Amino acid sequence: MDDSLGIEQQAAMVRFPGGSYVRAIAARPETARGMSDNLILDEFAHHKDNRALWRALVPVVSKPSLKIRVISTPNGVGDMFHEIMTADDGLWSRHVVTIHDAVADGLPRDIAELKKAARDPDTWAQEFECVFLDRAGREWLSYEEILAALEAPPLPPYDGRPVYVGMDIAARGDLSVIAVLEDVGAGVLAHSARCR
Repeated sequence: MDDSLGIEQQAAMVRFPGGSYVRAIAARPETARGMSDNLILDEFAHHKDNRALWRALVPVVSKPSLKIRVISTPNGVGDMFHEIMTADDGLWSRHVVTIHDAVADGLPRDIAELKKAARDPDTWAQEFECVFLDRAGREWLSYEEILAALEAPPLPPYDGRPVYVGMDIAARGDLSVIAVLEDVGAGVLAHSARCR
């Protein structure tokens, strides 16, 4: 920060002898607006709000000669990077490079050792095999499960009978369960709902 002017530096630029340059900016929508340049978005899936950033950046490359390159490791499904990589829109030249591809092309890595170091199948799949996981590093409902719940028929109206709710909070790596039981009479409990 330049205290004499009260101006915070928003970008850093490196100029090369041939005249080309690289300008790095903070990955915030307000920083990117108003620019007009070629863009490289690095680890785009891991930006805090990549949809808002995308809305700000698409106009930046609206000039036909400009390009946008999006590079990232997957970070689950449902974000803007996942949408770009899986859309059937003909707009993008998509390329996926897994650890297997990189090693086959000469990257000096021991795949067996890396897999052992990853310590779990989800880390290996996402970080090394570029797989979009529903639960990448978290135990939430999947995108498909949420959509299915939105399309499910409504439950019958509640008729006032006693209802019991229990929750089993899972240990790391297990599923949490919420069970709703309804007293249907004669000491019989009907299992009416269960979710993760």
